[in-house]
Amino acid sequence: MIHFLRGSDSPQPSCIPPTHRLRLWLFFLLLLTLNQLAQAQTCTTPTVSLVNTGPGNCVGVASLSVSSNQPISQLSWYSGNTLVYTSNPQASTGTIVVGTGTSGSAANQLNFPYSVQLDATGAVYVGDGINFRVQKFPLNSTAGTAGTTVAGGNGEGNAANQLGPPVSVFVDGNGAIYIADVNNRRIQKWAAGGAGLPATSGTTVAGGSRGAAANQLENPYGVFVDGNGAVYIADAGNNRVQKWTAGATSGTTVAGNGVAGNAANQLNAPSAVFVDGSGALYVVDQGNHRIQKWAAGGASGTTVAGGNGLGTGAHQLYTPQGLFVDGNGTIYVADYGNHRVQKWTAGATTGITVAGGNGQANGANQLDRPYGVFVDGSGVVYVADYGNHRINKWAPGAVNPVYAPTAGGSYTVLVTSVNGCTAITNAVTVTGLPSVSISATPSQTIPVGSGVTLTASGAASYTWNNGQPGSTANPLVVSNVNSNTAFSVTGVTDGCSGTATITITTCAPPTVNLLNTGLGSCVGLASLSLSSNQSISQLSWYNGSTLVFSTSPQDNAGTTVAGGTDGPAANQLFYPVGVQVDAGGAVYVVDQGNNRIQKFPPNGTAGINGTTVAGGNGDGPDANQLSSPTGLFVDANGAIYVADQGNHRIQKFLPNSTSETAGITVAGGNGPGSGPDQFENPTGVHVDVGGAIYVSDGYNNRVQKWAAGATSGTTVAGGNGAGPDANQLETPYGLFVDASGAVYVADQYNNRIQKWAAGAVSGITVAGGNGAGDAADQLSNPTNVDVDASGAVYVADELNHRIQKWAPGGTSGITVAGGNGDGPAANQLNDPLDVYVDASGTLYVADQDNVRIQKWVPVSSTVYSPTAVGSYTVRVTSTNTCTAVTNAFTVTGPPSVSISPASQTITSGSGVTLTASGATSYTWSNGSTANPLILSNVTSTTTLSVTGTTGGCSGTATSSVSVTQASGAASLSVTNISAVVLSAGNCPASVTFDGRGQLFQVIGPAGSNYDQMISRRSLANYTGLKANLIKTTGIYTIRAMDSTRNLVRQFTFQVTGTSCP
Repeated sequence: MIHFLRGSDSPQPSCIPPTHRLRLWLFFLLLLTLNQLAQAQTCTTPTVSLVNTGPGNCVGVASLSVSSNQPISQLSWYSGNTLVYTSNPQASTGTIVVGTGTSGSAANQLNFPYSVQLDATGAVYVGDGINFRVQKFPLNSTAGTAGTTVAGGNGEGNAANQLGPPVSVFVDGNGAIYIADVNNRRIQKWAAGGAGLPATSGTTVAGGSRGAAANQLENPYGVFVDGNGAVYIADAGNNRVQKWTAGATSGTTVAGNGVAGNAANQLNAPSAVFVDGSGALYVVDQGNHRIQKWAAGGASGTTVAGGNGLGTGAHQLYTPQGLFVDGNGTIYVADYGNHRVQKWTAGATTGITVAGGNGQANGANQLDRPYGVFVDGSGVVYVADYGNHRINKWAPGAVNPVYAPTAGGSYTVLVTSVNGCTAITNAVTVTGLPSVSISATPSQTIPVGSGVTLTASGAASYTWNNGQPGSTANPLVVSNVNSNTAFSVTGVTDGCSGTATITITTCAPPTVNLLNTGLGSCVGLASLSLSSNQSISQLSWYNGSTLVFSTSPQDNAGTTVAGGTDGPAANQLFYPVGVQVDAGGAVYVVDQGNNRIQKFPPNGTAGINGTTVAGGNGDGPDANQLSSPTGLFVDANGAIYVADQGNHRIQKFLPNSTSETAGITVAGGNGPGSGPDQFENPTGVHVDVGGAIYVSDGYNNRVQKWAAGATSGTTVAGGNGAGPDANQLETPYGLFVDASGAVYVADQYNNRIQKWAAGAVSGITVAGGNGAGDAADQLSNPTNVDVDASGAVYVADELNHRIQKWAPGGTSGITVAGGNGDGPAANQLNDPLDVYVDASGTLYVADQDNVRIQKWVPVSSTVYSPTAVGSYTVRVTSTNTCTAVTNAFTVTGPPSVSISPASQTITSGSGVTLTASGATSYTWSNGSTANPLILSNVTSTTTLSVTGTTGGCSGTATSSVSVTQASGAASLSVTNISAVVLSAGNCPASVTFDGRGQLFQVIGPAGSNYDQMISRRSLANYTGLKANLIKTTGIYTIRAMDSTRNLVRQFTFQVTGTSCP
């Protein structure tokens, strides 16, 4: 767009009648419009081509190159429909064309220049702020060239020949200069004098008094004059843009409603205005950090640059000031607070830096608070470098036509020629590298000297680079690993290769022993005690091959190692929400309420002094301040990374920092938002060994990964809105990243821990996920997560006031700290927000509401009481992740005791013999320990019981004896033993007895085969009955029966003897 008409081509107003003058203006406008139409009609589409000049078509070797038959002004690289890179021509350094770089009032100096404009001859006009003048410099000026004063220069004042700071300058085709005279609330016009010389004083063409009336202005910052002589004013103090037609005594509002705000119909301290050929207004909406475009006659504007909050991101601006729009609709913005000039092509959502952007300084590639910007027809950018007291010229350079893709895809390029014509290249396919990974069986940590099986996945073929170099086996079986060893593999798919590495860690297995310390070896008495020479991380109790119990032994109370009282002193904390421990044992605490990071010495106690290593200078956005810090990570070098929640950034503090040390923003810091270079309330941070930063971006419900040195991040978990689905998160809080790149996320409001494998599009639940609750398989508002070397997951289960440990693959957790209600006791926690587990298995807990850090130490022994019989062993995992299996111990049940006979019926007065079995010793209910138990002359029904004991374990049995009375059977007794037995066949004995009955039977002991019947007697009393030929010692039984052979009496006697008479 042409803004200046050469003075020599324009008739001088002093010598042409007004009516002819109007006709000439219309004629020039017609010529201008026809010229622009002719340019559009004669635009020739460039002939373009895209080729791969690299040695292959894979990421890492592919190199795409664009060719065009016309000079290129911009290249937009696309993968599919996604814009991945934009190449723009712009010099990396500027050259001084006006000023010396030092402030002064000499003709070759400037003092805080506000604006820069060029006329059609190439002369440079500068609003020389604190010199209160407009300086004009000739074509091809360089540093030190003297200028001439063309307006003001008579000191600060409100006289016609004076100016306040001239913050905006516009020069029309006649050489008339329009000046936004901000402090005098007026627009001054200094007409060109005779022979092209400037006027000696100006006339007020708008404003002149402060206020919000139509004829007033309040801090006018910007001015633009269209071809009709209408003056457009960025009336900052009134939050509006005013249009004053030529000769008018008041203006009309054409943008803004006069009230500061960020709605589409509002402005907030507008600082510049530009009008294109269609009459559309572009307004620098300074206070809203955006550029608004208002169509001619429009009631509201649309954001065409910025509008994403104050920040340094490519999609953001920071208190923008000057503005220029070229004929293609490309917007150039003096991004004051970011010390750069940004270029936004029509329709773009991000800008590119075309000048500065390398910090606030006076280097050739730097700017200091740029205020004004102008672009000539060749694309050269002129910048009013306010703080450096100079005008810099940044000439466009050549566009780099080469791009090296970082991801697979189908690539095309939108080519824009220097005349604004566009063409799209052919597509070139680049193959992505396979995502190779390695898994280890049985584990990534193995005992010294044992073997491991490594399985690669993610590619079509594999070659191992160490372990067994050159081997193409998959899986790869490795035996006898004696030290920590890294194994790497190269996987190839379609000619493209990717690599993966896994480190197998060796460890010395613990020496373990299983003993029974109970009162017996049976269920109910056995108490199995496990001992180990190493601290224990996990115990898995087995009965045979069945897992019956798993535990993580831990002290049942914690000790305070930092804090204990609330306050800002060195020995106090105020809402500790995060904790980390370095290799030396020093404890780092996120002391959120004090906006600082405190470092406490190893093995501290309650009340010990800490030192501030970051922040501690109040709540604020400065480099040495923090605002509600939440997450913390300390790398191997001692560098501290802080999730600076309130400032929406990640700050890095170098080792040995103090409260005076300024942090470096390594991610975010571009204001709250959802852009790739923004966060909204980041709460967790983790840094991997490659320096990539992972951030839990709470209010955006995602986890972002920023590669080392990157200016924006990519989403690696969530990012699909708040929700409970596998690809969603809801206000994630803390996170952990393991060696494989898997991300563990405390998915706070879903009451679960989600694990997202590297490259995964959804996560899997590894803890919780069963609703909010305090059961072993539930969590309630989990806020942080840590993972040990064995893959066990530790969770800060905030509202359950406990730390839960979930074994790999577990469906429920075990409490390893707290869990005894909220309170200040040593065995309690109160809203714990973070947990850190060190290599020894020691837990450090940020016990928020108790304003302390608690340390819970693992133990090396534990006890288990079996509830079932079986052979018990224990798989012991030490805190160095090595395992060992104990000896087996058999737990028995109580002995199965029985009595023979279990029941019987006898005649009153008879004897009973009871025999117990199933144990090793017995005690009868009558106190006897004999077995068998012999009872004589039993006259009443009774039940006898016996307790049998084996190995300290006992069982019981009972036997019932029923007694009856027989008619006519009064007595039965042995009256004489006439002899004893020496041996079979010699000295036989006879037994004489008295009885009353019909039939008598004498039965010998087992094995004697003695059975004598004495029968056919009447029911009268008989004496002298005799059993003859008894030849065996032992227990004999005499049975008296009635006529129907019913037993009515029974008597036992014992025959003993050693010699004949």
